[in-house]
Amino acid sequence: MNKHSFSPFAVERLLILLATLVALAACTGDKVVAPTYHDDLDGAIAALAGRIAEQLPGGLLSVGQGGKIVVVDAFFNEQSAEVTNSGVHVQKGLVERLAKANDKYEFAALSTRNLSKSSLAILGSVRLAGKAANNEKSYARIEAVVREVESGKVVANAVAFVASQQFDATPTRLYMDMPMFLAGDEHQQRLQVVAGNAAPVKDVVGVSARIAEATEQYNAGNFSESGRLFKEALDASGGKSLLALSGLYQSEFRGGDFLAAERTFGELVAAAIGSGKLSIKFLFEVNGTAFAATGDLTRQYPMWQRQIAKQIAEGSACLEVQGHASRSGTEAYNDKLSARRAEYVANSLRSIRPDLKGRLSSSGKGFSENIVGSGTDDAQDAIDRRVEFKILPCAQ
Repeated sequence: MNKHSFSPFAVERLLILLATLVALAACTGDKVVAPTYHDDLDGAIAALAGRIAEQLPGGLLSVGQGGKIVVVDAFFNEQSAEVTNSGVHVQKGLVERLAKANDKYEFAALSTRNLSKSSLAILGSVRLAGKAANNEKSYARIEAVVREVESGKVVANAVAFVASQQFDATPTRLYMDMPMFLAGDEHQQRLQVVAGNAAPVKDVVGVSARIAEATEQYNAGNFSESGRLFKEALDASGGKSLLALSGLYQSEFRGGDFLAAERTFGELVAAAIGSGKLSIKFLFEVNGTAFAATGDLTRQYPMWQRQIAKQIAEGSACLEVQGHASRSGTEAYNDKLSARRAEYVANSLRSIRPDLKGRLSSSGKGFSENIVGSGTDDAQDAIDRRVEFKILPCAQ
């Protein structure tokens, strides 16, 4: 027998293997395509839209004719859990470009109304780059996934990179006003959805749709309506969404209902401590340890401190206040400055509740635990300058 010939059994196995690989590629959105790099954000959006459009026909046919609208959510920051100006621009750009690329389906921003008519959702995230070495250009990574709302099946996905300087990481109004970085369990679940992993896609997208509507009202200054919608989102999440709870607090505070706002903030702190992650956006004076007197923060900070002290005191855990710094300046300087800021916060809480003296410690981490690490000292690496409360076992 010719040494290059194949037995019928071997050929049959090869055909089965090829068919299986093709089926898997269709189910996973063909993840082997290399990402593209772009010097401007619109170029990255065009690449994402093109890659998604290439994968959609088979996936769309598989979901039938029931859902004609494909909803697109705003892209969030993987590190800080915030939606930024450029994250919204990516959402709008995809809606516009995909509508031109596919005339059989309507593409629209995520909302409860649009979701009720949709079988597919486009969700995405952005990972900001750390500090580039040897003057190399740094890039932000943008990832998009298309998932069936009911089944969670991955229909398509795409990745593109854009030069970091072209990505506006300034948070939108809701996230700019947010008192905390909410990168806990709720955020991790959203990351799992975007990554294409097993996750309750329908539940996550349903809550996100309500939050998107509430956010639109908040950003427009309609705080009474945004408060109502954030309550609906909170109920839809079974009371678990810290993002909805934070939005409710912010709506109450901006709407002038300060008593309700303080109660809600206390609930938010208790829930964050319960989740094991409390990261507060305390803003300090440049190179100093005092809180910056910026905008209405002078009114919010005392209330934040009262509720943080109250919730810690009423609990049973011990906490370490950890100061963090961005990657600019020397390591020694940032270690000392972050330690002094953490001690300032700890002392302010002890002054409110003296019974915290044995349960509250402090430390400075400098830039050793940066999340972004760009050292740009702007909105991009704001989370690197956080004050974090780490839950510790109390000494016996």
